[in-house]
Amino acid sequence: MEYFPDSNAKYKDVNYWNERYRTEESFEWFGDFTKFKHLLKQHVGTEENILMLGCGNSALSYDMYQAGYTSITNVDYSSVCVESMAERHKDCAQLSWLCMDARRLAFPDSVFDVVLEKGTLDAMLVEESDPWKVSENAARLLHQVLLEVRNDTEFNILTLSPHFRKRLYARAEYNWSIKHYHYGSSFHYFLYVLTKGEELSPEDAALERRLLMEAEAPPTEVKFQEVDSEDFLNNIGLQGHVKHLSIKRLLTEVVQIFIIFFFCSDPLKEQFTQKYTSIYYYYYYYYYYYNFLSLILFQINFI
Repeated sequence: MEYFPDSNAKYKDVNYWNERYRTEESFEWFGDFTKFKHLLKQHVGTEENILMLGCGNSALSYDMYQAGYTSITNVDYSSVCVESMAERHKDCAQLSWLCMDARRLAFPDSVFDVVLEKGTLDAMLVEESDPWKVSENAARLLHQVLLEVRNDTEFNILTLSPHFRKRLYARAEYNWSIKHYHYGSSFHYFLYVLTKGEELSPEDAALERRLLMEAEAPPTEVKFQEVDSEDFLNNIGLQGHVKHLSIKRLLTEVVQIFIIFFFCSDPLKEQFTQKYTSIYYYYYYYYYYYNFLSLILFQINFI
């Protein structure tokens, strides 16, 4: 495929994106606006001042503008992208386009009501070697975003990795609460809503304490002694995801891979390629299905 990088590390390279944006018209990571519009409406008002981190050549900002959102500031570190998008949407006065690195934003503190990103963190984390710890890059980005939003406002993140993202966000120092939703039909993506000025829920606070204890030695065993409580589900990272677990889903994904690479368009192939070559994906599905199957087998033994 024309835009496939030869390694996932290229997704962090501004030169790769500059070259890509010179010829690529548009690309939508994790679905277009219509797929998650109903969720954004619950959390983002049309009059709010929105910062779009890593806007790329997505139509998201324009689609939101068409839906009545009146103030969207788009930033991307690719100068080619910013120039192209500014020219493309020059008649949309409420859309502004700035060349800026998300980790080094140059705005006065607390000027935005909402920060929205779709795939920017995923691109930054494609080479992460240890999903159990918060990387310097991820921490810098999150701290920077905290400066840009006022209390009681939100950081909205659209991603493909539900499991380890919770581990990244569940930190009391960020002074925000965490909610998450899924969208999509046969394949689910995830929306995290982080509201500044609110405390972590008791469950997320417990997750943070557990992660701090496990930082040096990540758990590799299922804690069977707690199978009759929600604590067990929390310990193996399944809280909030149990209803989506099934052998059928695992088999469905295998079939999807075959269909995608033999019958579908290049854009869809790229999203699956990035997903299946990400270390986060392998950690996620190993931990996700291994613990689920262990739980089922344990329960069968006691029937």
